[in-house]
This record gives sequence, structure tokens and C-alpha cells, in this order.
Amino acid sequence: MSSVDFVHLQCQSEYSVKNSLVRVSKLIESVKEAGMNSIALTDDMSLFSAIKFYQKATNAGIKPIIGAKVSIDFDLGHYDVLLLCQNHEGYLNLSELISKAYLNEQGISIVSVTEEQLISHQEGLLMIATPISSDISQFLLTNELELAHSKAITQYTTATYNV
Repeated sequence: MSSVDFVHLQCQSEYSVKNSLVRVSKLIESVKEAGMNSIALTDDMSLFSAIKFYQKATNAGIKPIIGAKVSIDFDLGHYDVLLLCQNHEGYLNLSELISKAYLNEQGISIVSVTEEQLISHQEGLLMIATPISSDISQFLLTNELELAHSKAITQYTTATYNV
């Protein structure tokens, strides 16, 4: 029987000011002390910590997984997903999405990208949709069963995924 290592796929640093006060160096120290060999850093709509995180993690022998929590626009409003970079192309696509979000931001609304932007910049990224705030769950909560079914069938079965 083989063992599977546990990896945190959603962790935020001091660069997610409203959600976390964890400093990158302390995070890496804690991961090392816990005997973990990898961790994902997914700050809110930000890659400001990516280089610092990558350097500290690799110097400590920890595999860094770079990502971000991204807000997506859709018919009923916004939903959040985690986007994790699989490779350099994913990092570039995530950087592009976050840049587009801030360039498109109007007024004091939520900084977000469109579903079309996400689909056109999906290469090299893994998406984790949370069960409560995703687009499909919001359709289900508003009793829009046909829309939820249609969205699940058309959008998520036609997208290409590189695992």
C-alpha cells in the first residue's frame, strides 16, 4: 500500500490582505516543519508573491505550486475559482488573466475576468471550482436547473484539459 502526500491547494499570504496575515517565509517554514513536500499559494487576484514564494520554497526543498483565486463574471454575477499553474504557459496565462481583470475594472465593482477570457487563456492551468460559489451551484441555488445542466454539459465537457 502506497501513501499519498497531502498538499494544501488553497493557501493565501500577506498579499491577500483581507484574508491572510501569513508571511511567505513563515509559510515555507511551517510546511517544512510539517514534513510536507509541496504547497500551493493562491492569493486573491494576485501573483505579487509568486517570485518570493518560488524562491523560498525551492531553496527549502519544497515544490511550489503557483496559483491565484480568480473572480469570474457570469450571467448571475460573479463566482470564484482557484487557478493553478501546471507549467510556464499556465503562469503566463494566469498573469494575462489577472492583468486583464485589473485593466477591465470599472468603478468599485469586483475585479474579475469573463468566462470567455478564462476559456481563451486556459492552457497550462488547472481550475478548481468551489461547490458553493461556482456558476453551476449558483444556478442550482436559484432553481435554474436547465441552465445548470446546460452549462455543465456544454462548457465543461467541451473545454480541453491538459493533465
